[in-house]
Amino acid sequence: MIGAAVSAFLAWLFFSRWPPTKEFGIDLPITIAVVPILLGFLLGLLIGLFELPPDLALISLSFFVLVPLLVLKLMFSLSWKNSAIGTAVVVAITVVVQVSLTMLLARGD
Repeated sequence: MIGAAVSAFLAWLFFSRWPPTKEFGIDLPITIAVVPILLGFLLGLLIGLFELPPDLALISLSFFVLVPLLVLKLMFSLSWKNSAIGTAVVVAITVVVQVSLTMLLARGD
């Protein structure tokens, strides 16, 4: 959950300075950064609980693209281009934060 909080904070920094979303509050980055992580976590729990094939966990990767894209387009009425740009930034932020935290934890120092 530290990764989700850091991702949400970095997304907030981006969206607070990005012209199409300047008027939105903290709810936007929390929604589009934390919700995909929670949905992936819940999907992983369901896969483990019902002993489904682990390959189904790849479905959770689509949450990182679909949730921000649809939230920006449908809830905040941005154009598809601006929604895609915002989604790309959120995905990049999430990947960098998750990989960085994984590398720090794997180091064990």
